[in-house]
Amino acid sequence: ARTAPEVAAVAAVAIEGKESDSSGLKRHGKKAKREAEFKGHGRGWPAPPEEPKAGECAQLRALWRDHLTLEAERALFPEGGRSGSMEEAAQGLAVLESALFGAAGGPHNRGGDASGALSAPEVVVEHLDLIFKWVTVRLCERESVPVLQRLLDLVVALLASLKKRGYSLSEAEQAIFLPHLLEKSAN
Repeated sequence: ARTAPEVAAVAAVAIEGKESDSSGLKRHGKKAKREAEFKGHGRGWPAPPEEPKAGECAQLRALWRDHLTLEAERALFPEGGRSGSMEEAAQGLAVLESALFGAAGGPHNRGGDASGALSAPEVVVEHLDLIFKWVTVRLCERESVPVLQRLLDLVVALLASLKKRGYSLSEAEQAIFLPHLLEKSAN
């Protein structure tokens, strides 16, 4: 397994010459299209008590594949996607932490303003619906306390950075993420 800095360094190489930040997330400008499709096809994402299954995970990977470097895709979707173990999320978390925090590497090492919050980078906002789907999948897996803590730290830092930016979640982003977060918080 690679360390977070190694994953970030390898993920920095963009595939097909598309603009990519050092995390491996590529700029793409297709978020509005995905949100329109979300509204046009109903929710398209399971609501609690249902959990994302292998089909939703494969769909998420297919949707996100063109907007990730190969290394970022492999880190976010090890061995074909959802394995049922939250421990599989560690390398994917490194990719998302790198996208949100840059070289700082994680919520405990970040700069930012006096509150410690960074403003979410544009690339994170472009990928937000996909990030929320990925986090939802990971929340529904067998727990690993250290990985769950990192995942929740990432969510808290992400929401704080969106607030600092003045960003309001879209209807699609809310429908994807909030029901699962509330369901898992109640358990």
